[in-house]
Amino acid sequence: MVEDLLPPRDWFFIDYSRKSERTGYDTQKPIAILEKLICASSNEGDLVADFFCGSGTTLAVAEKLNRRWIGSELGKVGIQVTRARLVEQEAKPFLIENIGNYQREMIYLTGGKIYKMQNLILKLYGAAPRDKMSGLGIRKAEDGIEELVYVGYPDRPVTAGKAEELAQQAQKLDGKGYKRLIILGWDYEYNYHQALESRKRALKDKLKIEVISRDIPPDIYDYLKKAKTEEDIEALSEKVKFYERPYLKMDTPEVKDLKDGKVEISLEIKRYVLMDIPISQTSKKGQEDYAALMKIAKDNFAVLIDYWAIDWNYDGFTFKSQWQAFRGNGKKAKTVITEAKEILEKPAPASSKQGKKRIIAVRVVDIFGNDAGAVVEV
Repeated sequence: MVEDLLPPRDWFFIDYSRKSERTGYDTQKPIAILEKLICASSNEGDLVADFFCGSGTTLAVAEKLNRRWIGSELGKVGIQVTRARLVEQEAKPFLIENIGNYQREMIYLTGGKIYKMQNLILKLYGAAPRDKMSGLGIRKAEDGIEELVYVGYPDRPVTAGKAEELAQQAQKLDGKGYKRLIILGWDYEYNYHQALESRKRALKDKLKIEVISRDIPPDIYDYLKKAKTEEDIEALSEKVKFYERPYLKMDTPEVKDLKDGKVEISLEIKRYVLMDIPISQTSKKGQEDYAALMKIAKDNFAVLIDYWAIDWNYDGFTFKSQWQAFRGNGKKAKTVITEAKEILEKPAPASSKQGKKRIIAVRVVDIFGNDAGAVVEV
C-alpha cells in the first residue's frame, strides 16, 4: 500500500463524530486519541500520569489498557466525576489521597504570618480578634449571643480534643464565659463529630456550651490577597461563606456468624445532615430551589449523597475503598443505597488481643463536594 511507503508522521487524525462521547467541555480529549498516545508511548504495566486529570479520561483509558496510573486534580467536581467513572468501569482498587491544600501552601510560600492570617479570617467572619490570644475573636451573632470564634492552624486538622479544650476555656473566659463556640477549621480529624459527641457524653453536664464547627472555604487565599484595608474586609465578608460541617452518623453494625470462619457485616448510614446547603438565595428561583432541596433532604437524606465508600479493615492511616456506592451523572443518576453488606473472614486467633475488634472506616461525599468520615468498631 502507498501508506506503508510514507515516512512516519508526527500528527494523526481521529474521527470525533461520536456525539455520545461529547460533553461540551472545551478541553475534552477523544478517548481514541488517548488510546493511540498511551499505546504508542507505553507498555502494559507502565505508569501513566496526568497531573491535570479533569474528569479522568486519561486514567480511565490507562486502566482499560492495563497501565498503572496516577492523577491529580484541584477541583472537587473533577475528583468526584473521576472517582465515579473509575468505579463504574470496575477499575482495580485505587486510593484517593489529599496531599495538602493549595491555598494553605500559598500562605506559607508568600511568607504570610499565621497570626495575621488568623486575624484576617476572624475579620472576614465578622469577629474582632482578641489581644494576646492568637486565633481567638469575639462576634455578636444575629440572635444577640456573643460567640467565641477560633481559627485553626493551616497545617493541622482540628481534633475533637482541641474542640473540647476550647469549649471548656470558652465557658470560663472573661469571667462571664460564652454560650457558643464557633470553630473555623481548614480540616478536621477523620472521626471528628463522633469523637466530639463521645467526649460531650463523658463530661455530662460539665460542657453546656454550644459548639458549631465550620469549614474555612478552600478559596480563602484569594480573599486574603484582596483584604488590604478594613473597607476591603467589610466588603469581602459578605461574599465569604463559612459553611457548617456536615453531620454523619452510622448505625450500629450488625454481625452474623456464618459458622465457616466467616461473618456477614451489615452497615448503614443512620443520618447525614447538611447544615448549610450552598445554593444562592439571592433570587426567587434560588430560594425555591433551596426550599425544595431542604424538604426532600429532610425526608430522604440519601438524595444529598454523591458517593460513599467503606474500608472494612481500616488500619488507622490509609483509607482503602473496598466497597462503594455512587449516585452517577446525568441519566444514570440515582439515589444511593444507604446500607452495605459484606462477607469477611474472621480475625485470626493471633490478632485477638483486643477482643477481635475490627475497625471499619466510612467516607461520604455529598453532591456539593463536602466530605465526612466515621469509624466504627465491631
